[in-house]
Amino acid sequence: ELMLVDTPMGQKSIYDLNVDDLVSSYNYELGIMENVPIQEIIKPMHKNLYKVNDLILTEDHPIFDKNGKLLSVSPELSKERYGLDTEKLEVGHKLKTLNNEELIVNQIRKYNGEHKTYTILTKNHNFFVDGVLVHSEI
Repeated sequence: ELMLVDTPMGQKSIYDLNVDDLVSSYNYELGIMENVPIQEIIKPMHKNLYKVNDLILTEDHPIFDKNGKLLSVSPELSKERYGLDTEKLEVGHKLKTLNNEELIVNQIRKYNGEHKTYTILTKNHNFFVDGVLVHSEI
């Protein structure tokens, strides 16, 4: 609930977004950033969260490196749950950002407690959170 999603109107709390709202996404077919409508939102509770720099995500949630490669804290779970091939997310990886700014992973740590999480589906199967491109995971 603490994460801010990038939209054409600036960053919005993930809590305030609804189906059909526009979010910033990356179209790998065309090689461009575009604003696309949310097709579906799922709000499960999770205990398996990690804080990657300032981004909070589940251990199996893939994010993109600067070259479009998928990374996750637990590649085995990303494959098992979503059929996605990811590499192990590690300190030093460079992430794909909204403004193509360099963002290096400098910290990965467990985020304790059980929290409501938000999974957003877009036509590109990705969206930007706090300027970092994350996979839709659906």
